[in-house]
Amino acid sequence: MDESTKEKWEQYIEDSHYGSMSELVRGAIENERLSDGGSSGNSSGQTVEVDRLKEQQQDTIQKIENLREVVEEAQKEREKTEYPEDVVDVAHDIAGELDTVSHDEPHPIAEQKYKELRKLSAEHFGDENEVDKIEAALNYLDENVSWIVKRPVRPSEYYRMED
Repeated sequence: MDESTKEKWEQYIEDSHYGSMSELVRGAIENERLSDGGSSGNSSGQTVEVDRLKEQQQDTIQKIENLREVVEEAQKEREKTEYPEDVVDVAHDIAGELDTVSHDEPHPIAEQKYKELRKLSAEHFGDENEVDKIEAALNYLDENVSWIVKRPVRPSEYYRMED
């Protein structure tokens, strides 16, 4: 086969549904075989092609279904390991034992945190009212910078807000 013929065939493969030269050859042989069998070459070739496409579609649907099952199973496993039932039970027990603070009275921990955020806001944005941007920056660090670690919080620093 000369180089120009090979290039034409490769271009045809790129522009068509065939994935490789061998698929093109198999399709051509099948079309030739069917057209020699006394039936109209185009409709038989189209039937073979439609059947092949249906098979590929079914394979793709099955792969998607398998992937969906794997993702669902991974989500279930993540939920189990993230917060096991005994941990959730203990968390609710602890929450019931925490001191209650009124919405109207600022809690010392929250007040101190807010002062620190306002100070950082004034320092970096020139406006102490940009606290939300400072909180967003800190969240970004927590989620994206591996060498940034939050300071541990003691259980005694947690409190419940009054309804």
